[in-house]
Amino acid sequence: MLKIFKKRKDRKQIQQLREFTSVFSTLRQLEKSGLLMWNKRERRLFIAYDLAIVMMGRGKEHWMNFLNNTFLYLQNKELEDRWKSYILRRQAAAITAARQDKHDLNKTEIQGVKSSVLKEIEGDEVKSNKIEPFEFYIVDNDKTGEKDDDTPSILLVGTFNPDTEELDMVDWNKLKDNFNLKPE
Repeated sequence: MLKIFKKRKDRKQIQQLREFTSVFSTLRQLEKSGLLMWNKRERRLFIAYDLAIVMMGRGKEHWMNFLNNTFLYLQNKELEDRWKSYILRRQAAAITAARQDKHDLNKTEIQGVKSSVLKEIEGDEVKSNKIEPFEFYIVDNDKTGEKDDDTPSILLVGTFNPDTEELDMVDWNKLKDNFNLKPE
């Protein structure tokens, strides 16, 4: 009887992994197609107007789930990149040390050094970023306006805190008018 519960638990975890994979795959495709863009340094997410309208049209809860899933995808991508660079640095340092001991290493020896480094790495050596609010901009790249350049026009701006699920959005033109900013 204990095996039945274990199998159900495993099935549930496998189903959750499938859902995560599906969501992350969709977000990766949206990013590749140019509908999403993340500025890592400034923590700004740029969302195409067409995508934003579809997501917001499904309701506030769906829009917040979209922002939260996008944040999780971007955090996962950033952590994955940090892991890759960390592993490469550790492997390069190990190969350099092995070359100092023995000047010529063949491909098999280099591969052995790399795999031994992978076995030594602990799971908590690279830390993930703390959860912080991020800004998002909904931009329209439509050329129907009076501008002749390729600069997209900002329609909405907002902040989202994935930790508290606090969402603030405002129309960009109203914000410009309130602060008397020069037109784009």
